[in-house]
Amino acid sequence: MLITTKKPWSEVQEMAADYQTLGIVGCGDCCAACQTGGSEQIKEAAAKLTEESKKEIVFSFTCEAPCDQRIIRRDLRRVSKELSQVDALVVMTCGIGVQSLAHVVDKPLIPTNNTQFPGSAARLGAFYEYCSTCGDCVLGETAAICPVTMCPKGLLNGPCEEVAEGMCDVFGYQKPCAWTDIYARLKARNSTDYLQKVRPARDWSSRMSPRQVVWAR
Repeated sequence: MLITTKKPWSEVQEMAADYQTLGIVGCGDCCAACQTGGSEQIKEAAAKLTEESKKEIVFSFTCEAPCDQRIIRRDLRRVSKELSQVDALVVMTCGIGVQSLAHVVDKPLIPTNNTQFPGSAARLGAFYEYCSTCGDCVLGETAAICPVTMCPKGLLNGPCEEVAEGMCDVFGYQKPCAWTDIYARLKARNSTDYLQKVRPARDWSSRMSPRQVVWAR
């Protein structure tokens, strides 16, 4: 899932200043889990915009997956009449949702969230980054611990010389070294042979943006 946090409300108000009639689009998936764009957050935003900024909210809805242009296009058809009446849309999604919406509707968009990272939800309100979406996954050789992400230096061939008692210097020796964790997990599985492999420097050209995957038709 993509982890999002709320923008300062003053920033949202500033972006909405020139528009009077608004629609609100939320996210029923990742942003609902992050409490940045679910049904409750839509109600809160609508109340603030109405009471504090004196805006008219023409419609609001939660899209199941606003990052999917097909789904957002389908949902907008249900409010096509109301859509024609709004000056702008308040978009309570991740950055992908905002840009997907921009591909299917010609309206000014007001994003309410900042997109942080693809992450894992450990519990309500606790989200952790495990993957850097580098496009060249080595998890099969590193006991499902990503050294590109979990090591702040992105080292691919073991720990740096600053590691001390299994702890990482970047975090003031308050967090475990990723490669210490990798070694411990591989040792427990009698799979330390993976550590003999020397991985070449990463070819970051594969990480150039924007990327795309398009299936052959």
